[in-house]
Amino acid sequence: SVPDQEVSEEGEWETYRNEEYGFGIQYPDILKVVSVSGLNSQDGYLTTFISKDDNYVPGKELPKHSVSIRKIAEPFPAEKLIDILIENTTYDGSGRHPESFNDFEKRNIGDYTFYFIEEGRFEGHLILKYYLSGENGVFSFEMQSIGVDWTNNNLNVEQDQGHLYLKEMLETIKFFDSYKTTGSVYSAVTIRDDNCFFPDDDAGCGQQIVKVDESGESQIVIKNVYDIFGDSSRGSIRMLNFSDNLKEILFIQSPASSAGPKVYLYDLNTNQYQLIASVDYVSGSRLSPDGTKILKMKDGQELHIVDLWTGTESILVSLGDSETFVETIGGYGGDYLGNYSWSNDSDSVCYNVYNPSDNLSVDEKRVSIDYRCVDVN
Repeated sequence: SVPDQEVSEEGEWETYRNEEYGFGIQYPDILKVVSVSGLNSQDGYLTTFISKDDNYVPGKELPKHSVSIRKIAEPFPAEKLIDILIENTTYDGSGRHPESFNDFEKRNIGDYTFYFIEEGRFEGHLILKYYLSGENGVFSFEMQSIGVDWTNNNLNVEQDQGHLYLKEMLETIKFFDSYKTTGSVYSAVTIRDDNCFFPDDDAGCGQQIVKVDESGESQIVIKNVYDIFGDSSRGSIRMLNFSDNLKEILFIQSPASSAGPKVYLYDLNTNQYQLIASVDYVSGSRLSPDGTKILKMKDGQELHIVDLWTGTESILVSLGDSETFVETIGGYGGDYLGNYSWSNDSDSVCYNVYNPSDNLSVDEKRVSIDYRCVDVN
């Protein structure tokens, strides 16, 4: 987990924790977590932070300073990392990509090594990126400031307020793969074996669920999740979750194909598992930060909640005929995509509303006409 931080000069620290991708990061309480129009999870964006005193209107304008976290790729062999970084970096205003690894600066911050690059300085915008690669995947941490003196050759990007926020936050990031219950710690452990069918796959030869008790003794609870999923489906455990009585494990299979996730419940007393939900693939599905629910759009008019403990599905929001959740059409398969997201505590959902009479074409986005939030519980 993320350790406590000293109080900064700005005040106390708060923690953003993402169970799905296994990391936590702290941020000063002068920042807040928001959902920014255009930064959809279809593009890998996980969350965005802006200053609390920023006069930001969702869907209408960009904040003065923002820090966004994005997952851009699953784990890759080291020799492929440069291709991933170059592909995901586009110099603002030119459309060009970096020419080589030399365009990135290696920076050691906190416990990790990042690859830094100034992506853009164009028409008052300053965009800086830090990339981090590890067992959990490849992540980018993007800072964007609006209204900078971008034509000034002496502009000190190191002292930009948004950049200062980001560097301070990167000192605190921690990745984790353990899930603690009373008296024990459970971990999802990737199995590596040259004799398996997919030895170099990011899911390895499968995964074990291992329990370590207070005395340090370890016990394999599930020998290999492939025994449940089957080799043909591959995939891997996205996260573990525990029932309130700490007697059951909820875990989610992230398939290698485009099929939707399967949700399994494992009884720690009987060592039996059952499939409780098989969520149909829907472009734009959102897993809640606590890993207990999935949010998805239906027909552009409804947002549905799937409870992963019970497998039940219910309507959260239903719009009238003059409104839609559809913001754009995705370039892959022509899926209709919206802009909606969970709150950090999984207790509410915020979303943008659009006018269905606005013309819509692939990769073009409608302008939001309203931004709303609704409690889930």
